[in-house]
Parts: sequence; C-alpha cells; structure tokens
Amino acid sequence: MAKKKSGPNKSQEIRDYYDANPNAKPKEVVAAMEEKGLTVSPTFVSTIRSKQLARDGQPPKRRGRPKGSTKKKVGATRRGAAATTGNQDSVSLSSLKKAKEFIDSAGGIEKARATIEAIDQLSD
Repeated sequence: MAKKKSGPNKSQEIRDYYDANPNAKPKEVVAAMEEKGLTVSPTFVSTIRSKQLARDGQPPKRRGRPKGSTKKKVGATRRGAAATTGNQDSVSLSSLKKAKEFIDSAGGIEKARATIEAIDQLSD
C-alpha cells in the first residue's frame, strides 16, 4: 500500500481562501495557491467551491433558461419547422414556389413587379 503524502491539505487551503475572499474567481485562487507553493487547477478549485456551497445549503448555479420558462421562438412549431406566419424575416419554400409560378404566369419578373405595383396602388 502506498504511503499517504504528508503536507498541506489543498482543499482546506482553497476553502480557507474562499472564506477570506468569497467573490474570488478560480484563476485568482490558483494564483494564490501557487504563491503558497501548491499546484492546483481551476477545475479542481471550482469543484471544491461547488461542494463547499452545497454543504453550506446554497443551490448550485445553473446555466441556461430557468425551469418553467415558456417563451418559445417566434414562428417555431412543434417539430422545429418554420411557420409561415409570425416571422417576417424568413420565407418558406412553398411561398417561394408560389412566387415563381406568379412570375412565370405574369411573363417575367418585370411584368410581375409592374403587376404588384399596380395592386399596391389599388389597395391605397
């Protein structure tokens, strides 16, 4: 069986540092530990910090949208396809096909534009 290394307890040193500096970032703690002659990684520091907070009764900080938030993307449907209403920036494939059919039936893009302008003037 291997002998246990004797020396300072890194975890306790990190906890002590956080007690003195509660808002310290992991990189700051790593730098402070290096000054004491201890080699630790920012990941190890974060692990010790999260366990300390859990032991103190504070819930871990979670990333992302909070639970229960019901805000959805505009124009999104259940299966992720873009809806034809709601999102004015995107054009559906079916709308493009219908526009092409209109241009072809009008006799070209210039005649289609003239037709749209005439309809626009009638609706004003």
